[in-house]
Amino acid sequence: EDGTTAPEALVFDLDGCVWWPEMYHLWGGGGSPFRQDNRSGNVVDRSGTMVKFMGVSRSIFQELHCLEKWSKTKVAFASCCDEPSWACECIELFRVSE
Repeated sequence: EDGTTAPEALVFDLDGCVWWPEMYHLWGGGGSPFRQDNRSGNVVDRSGTMVKFMGVSRSIFQELHCLEKWSKTKVAFASCCDEPSWACECIELFRVSE
């Protein structure tokens, strides 16, 4: 323990920050319904396009989910994505830990 206090909340942007591709990139045959890719824990749209965590996003969410020091911190998402219902569906389906 380093003596610091965890913040009350952390807010993440989605498209182009947490995951790729952005939701509007899935227009024209893709999008909902989504399913979880059992191998990677990422999300696949109806056309087979995989929506993947970018950079260290998955590691960040694993830590927030698993470590006691974050247990009282709220996690929120703020996004101006073009397909908010698709984003909500993806959030529910992504797997961040075993």
